[in-house]
Amino acid sequence: MLIRNLFILIIILLAIWILRILIKKSSTAQKQTSTDSKKMVQCKYCKVYLPLDDAIKTRNTYFCSQQHLEDWETGSNHDDH
Repeated sequence: MLIRNLFILIIILLAIWILRILIKKSSTAQKQTSTDSKKMVQCKYCKVYLPLDDAIKTRNTYFCSQQHLEDWETGSNHDDH
């Protein structure tokens, strides 16, 4: 009876250990995927980096805001930035 209970305990501990490993691998893979999907680009005007999804693109140039796009197009402060 004691050997049977010990065997069941070992099986349960082994199952818990395997589940923990699988959960860790799954969460690590999800973190890498979310990090990789956030490609960063640089604002042509102020040189700040921002996620591609948030950038405004015009003629293969990226801007962090509509104001910086307009300022760049009008040529204001090109020398300052």
